[in-house]
Amino acid sequence: MFKSRKLYFLVFSISSFFSCYSQGNYLITSNQIGNYKLGERLELSFDKDIFYDIVIDNDSKRIQSIVVASDLYQTKEGFGVGSKMSNILASNNELRIKESKLNKSETVVGSLGNIIIADGIVFVDSDKDDTVDLIWIDKKSNE
Repeated sequence: MFKSRKLYFLVFSISSFFSCYSQGNYLITSNQIGNYKLGERLELSFDKDIFYDIVIDNDSKRIQSIVVASDLYQTKEGFGVGSKMSNILASNNELRIKESKLNKSETVVGSLGNIIIADGIVFVDSDKDDTVDLIWIDKKSNE
């Protein structure tokens, strides 16, 4: 009986460690997505199938923005690519959907679709189907 409790505790401890460890690698915050952090040098190459884009400053070689297109990455609340925009809105009454327009002077030249900005994290619904297509964090947005 005592051995089975020790074994159960050991298995529980190991599984808890790995679940916390893996969440950190796939966590989205206002300044970090997974192992990539705004303001740090880009030391690792990145998979274009997972990360839509990582923009670095030409002079300092530091990360300026990160855009992710993979549903592997989520916020601590569980929101990520594939989440419903309406669920994100429902989580906070102060959030609003905005249409993101691309302007040249005063002329609208395009649109990114609908966006929600929550705690410095931009959720993008590019085809306006209520589903997050991209998540974007940017150094300028967080200054």
